[in-house]
Amino acid sequence: MHYDIVRPEAANTEKFPIFGNEETVQPERRSRYELHLPYTIVLRLGWGGEKGMVYFFVSQPISKDKCRGYCIIGRNYDLDEPDSVLQGFEEVIFGQDQHVVESQRPEQGPFDIADELHLQFDEVAIHYRRAMNKEKLAYWHMVDKRVKKL
Repeated sequence: MHYDIVRPEAANTEKFPIFGNEETVQPERRSRYELHLPYTIVLRLGWGGEKGMVYFFVSQPISKDKCRGYCIIGRNYDLDEPDSVLQGFEEVIFGQDQHVVESQRPEQGPFDIADELHLQFDEVAIHYRRAMNKEKLAYWHMVDKRVKKL
């Protein structure tokens, strides 16, 4: 599954010169999200020129209500910039997301889409849940298989 979106881009800051956008009045980011079942997301970012970034996110279920996340980031510009600049930026972003995610109630949403009210912007999550259920990759299916093998 994938989708593309173009949106206004935030300007680079002195502390975090992260984005490959050209210095224009209103830069735009072109994002392509690719979801690969069961637990992988590839995010490709571009700004209309040759500069681009790719994020590779993988989740690993480790218990019923916990997972371990991995993220690899690549880009084809500012290669001489210390890794710590991008790492610091991502710590800020993931830290903001972590606060939001950990404050959600209920903590885990159901995979059965009939158990929730959905709006149009939930379409990606709906497709993901349907695909995971169709392939019997919803978390409880994975746990059941591992438990039986133990």
